[in-house]
Amino acid sequence: MEYVIVIPAKNEASGISETLDAIINQSWKPKMCMVVDDGSTDETAHIILNYQKKYSFIRYLENNAAKNQSYSLGGNVVNVFNIGKLEIDKLTIKYDFIVKLDADIQFESDFVENLFKRIENVSDYGIVSGTPFYWQNNKKVYEYSPLWHTHGQFKFYNKECLEEIGGLKKSLGWDTADNIVAMTKGWRTKAFRDITYKMKRKVGGKSSLKKGRINHGIGTYILGYNILYLGLKILHDFFKPPYLL
Repeated sequence: MEYVIVIPAKNEASGISETLDAIINQSWKPKMCMVVDDGSTDETAHIILNYQKKYSFIRYLENNAAKNQSYSLGGNVVNVFNIGKLEIDKLTIKYDFIVKLDADIQFESDFVENLFKRIENVSDYGIVSGTPFYWQNNKKVYEYSPLWHTHGQFKFYNKECLEEIGGLKKSLGWDTADNIVAMTKGWRTKAFRDITYKMKRKVGGKSSLKKGRINHGIGTYILGYNILYLGLKILHDFFKPPYLL
């Protein structure tokens, strides 16, 4: 399986080197890693361009519209991801999976290989992810979700699935809507609990876990999937369909 990566990045100078190093060290490397700079004012661009000089599969792309566009919570990251995907597609690069990756994630060198080995013989996996963790008070804290709910920080999309669901919704709650729409079209979605990666911050980003959870719920409601979301969660918690195990 071949894959490409899109990293939306804005003022990520403090952590993006670790993320790019993790990509470079993968035993199963991407065909391309497109880093889309969404109007950074720190050293992000300089760092990425230095990597681009050393590694042909790493590319820097500036979002020229970033300075003139208004910020949209949730929808903005989807817009930046789409810019990166469009650039990769213009280059006519063939791939089976496209990865949306945050710019401050750390993971082991066999992360991609382990994930692909789990899904290589199952053709209907549409969206998959690992499970994130962060350190708090010297303790490793995992961010669990229903197994069908793949995590937005590091997400693998089957190219055919992404096309069939009409791409990502440019709205808060996009990382819930994609799973639900994919499942309604017959694709499997899964977050593997034993394939993990490290986040610098807990869910909720630069504010708080509570705010992140509230925003997640609001986004789901706005998208009109709240009832279906609840129904699927109940199915997971009580009936546990075999394909979700």
